[in-house]
Amino acid sequence: MHHADDPTPPPARKAARDAGRDPDALTICVAAPAYVGDDPAHARDQCRWFGGTVGNHVADLVAKYGEHSDMVPEELTAYIKGRRLKALGVDQFSVYAMHDDREGTIDVYGTHVIPSFH
Repeated sequence: MHHADDPTPPPARKAARDAGRDPDALTICVAAPAYVGDDPAHARDQCRWFGGTVGNHVADLVAKYGEHSDMVPEELTAYIKGRRLKALGVDQFSVYAMHDDREGTIDVYGTHVIPSFH
């Protein structure tokens, strides 16, 4: 049974148990593109590819596991919507720097963004 105070997605917990692993030992990693700059429209254009990539990945999962299955729960969007990463139990956040200013974005993350979390 899934409890509201347990941030680990229920399918991940079940898969761990089914594999004979401890669900409490799971770590969750989230990844997304990031761009730092003064032009929001340009930044969006540089990261726009990510939505298509994620959409294709989700489509592959749906094709593999079925449109209405326990492996691709319809509650997923509602479960994630409105929650902060920490509240979801995210242990690691990875940044995709696949655009025209990789070095600049990584520099800003290293000097300003990451230190703000300590």
